Amino acid sequence: MEHVNESTRLLTADEVVALLGGDLKPETIVGWARAGKIGSVKIGRQRRFTQQDVDRFIEVNHQDQSDFGRSRGPLQQTPRSRASNRKPYRAP
Repeated sequence: MEHVNESTRLLTADEVVALLGGDLKPETIVGWARAGKIGSVKIGRQRRFTQQDVDRFIEVNHQDQSDFGRSRGPLQQTPRSRASNRKPYRAP
């Protein structure tokens, strides 16, 4: 049987959530992967992550692991543009 190196072992989104901590959900991790914010490989319909992918994500985001699930993390949606915040035009 071949020995699997820890850095090449494929992690599930649930395992990545456990590594990053916070209030994250697996769906968030998969969404970040689709957006290219965290590296992943797609196997069939499933996404998998290497420890290297997770380490790189943490390094790029320069944050403590416990901060990723907090509401004001670096990957939050940006506020709407000013134009989209305007009230709809109403004819007099």
